[in-house]
Amino acid sequence: MSRGRWFPWAMVVLGVLAIACSGAERDDRGEIVGAGDVSAFEMRLGDCFDNPEDPTAPVSSLAAVPCEDPHDNQVFALIDFPEGGDAFPGAQAIRDFATDACLEQFEPFVGRSYEESRFDISALYPSAESWDQGDREVICVLLDTAGEPWTGTAEGRAE
Repeated sequence: MSRGRWFPWAMVVLGVLAIACSGAERDDRGEIVGAGDVSAFEMRLGDCFDNPEDPTAPVSSLAAVPCEDPHDNQVFALIDFPEGGDAFPGAQAIRDFATDACLEQFEPFVGRSYEESRFDISALYPSAESWDQGDREVICVLLDTAGEPWTGTAEGRAE
């Protein structure tokens, strides 16, 4: 990664898998059509959301918005941590996995290499608490390198 940028923030998922957040509205295809909170455990490929108030704090829900509205982030991949037993592998092991796995999925989604893109990468990943509850998912997230909101999807945008 020649630009020397990676994970300007990375969120640790916290909470109970059964958390149900209300507010965001999805259409018949599952796309967000009305802004509102969505449980971190219910995020889907392509979902757009705004930055959390405290990006250093563990999260259990996110402020989802329709991608047509200005937003700070978009989910571009959902990847399960590989099998390796029930013991939490540690935050560093998960971050290392997320770095490699998200980078691998970047160009196929955006349509441009990470080094040439205007987008940066971050991720949501399991905490020790959510791991104990069965959470193994890494959520790869795009954000603008300038920190500016954008509209529309980044999928196939080649920027």
